[in-house]
Amino acid sequence: MSNQKKYLSFYSIQERLKSHHEQTGQYITLSQAVQMLEQEGCVSSAPMPRPDFSKWDVQNPHQLYELAAQVSVEVSSLLRDPEAYYCFVSEEYLGFSFWDVLPHIKMCYEAITPHTHDFFESNYVLDGSLEMECATEKRVLRTGELCIIAPGTNHAVYVSPGSTVVCFCLRRSSFRSTFFNTLKGNDLLAVFFNNCLYSGIQGYLLFMIPPGPEVCGIIKNIFTEYYSGLKNANAICCSYICIFFSLVLRLYSKTYLQYSSDDSIMAQMPAILTYIQNNFKTVTLSYLAELFHYEKAYLGKQIRLATGMYFTEIITQQKINLAVQYLIYSDRSVNDIAELVGYNSPDHFSRAFKHSTGLSPSQYRKQHQGNPPDDEPA
Repeated sequence: MSNQKKYLSFYSIQERLKSHHEQTGQYITLSQAVQMLEQEGCVSSAPMPRPDFSKWDVQNPHQLYELAAQVSVEVSSLLRDPEAYYCFVSEEYLGFSFWDVLPHIKMCYEAITPHTHDFFESNYVLDGSLEMECATEKRVLRTGELCIIAPGTNHAVYVSPGSTVVCFCLRRSSFRSTFFNTLKGNDLLAVFFNNCLYSGIQGYLLFMIPPGPEVCGIIKNIFTEYYSGLKNANAICCSYICIFFSLVLRLYSKTYLQYSSDDSIMAQMPAILTYIQNNFKTVTLSYLAELFHYEKAYLGKQIRLATGMYFTEIITQQKINLAVQYLIYSDRSVNDIAELVGYNSPDHFSRAFKHSTGLSPSQYRKQHQGNPPDDEPA
């Protein structure tokens, strides 16, 4: 078969999937719809003009779907090897090319069989619902739910008619260099992504994120950049993805659920670290071990392997980070701040703070109040 690229509009594929179901009551696969359209001479060797996603009114989810309907879908791989799309989908097959992020809208009326791929898949239900199968589990996701699926996870996603589901595919092979800031912390997503990249953990994370202007604004920027055809669009898209994930962690980290096909401690590490982050003022390693049913010394060792830090170092870091915010953004006394961040003794707090920052709390306040960091205390 020729190496010439071939294209169909999103709209033509979606309409074929829909019309076939309406006429026969049966669902067909994406590759079957594409082959039918090729036989009818609908395939083009050139893409259509790119739609302008900057025109999307973020309060109208269906308008995003209508803009996506104007997108040209490259179908060369589907025509060349149609069965691979429903077996193991590689980055090369999907057509990442020079992109690290592939944003698109999921199609409805599509017959899908469980499959795996070597990249991360993130699905956000902007409006409507979808049904997801993951290993032995089935779950219905509704408006506002975000699911991040790990590479190698056997899954299938069925989008309900009339729904708008935003999908971001993230290249695994360049994930560490592209999303370095997302990986360098010890927060929920950093641990999840690192476990997927280096430990082969399979499964997914699920968040509840209401589709407000802030979230939808970032999605709009990603689509606008991706289809702009402008220089450095890939780098800008990656930056917006990092902002999106950071917003998820800032506002919605307590809404998450996790499923993993691996019941090992590394698969549970995101939940363990999230518990530490939410309870660092009072949690002890003994209590944490009892809560998650692990032996204390073993849990401490695994936390260090996963994060590069001892349990006590993580606790101290969380306390000092919060103390910094209070020192800069409030007039509270050092004694009050010590108590607020979880120290029983102001002297102990002052020693720990100086050991961490090189300055006493009072010295730090004088030196940094005119140059505050980005985040204020909750």
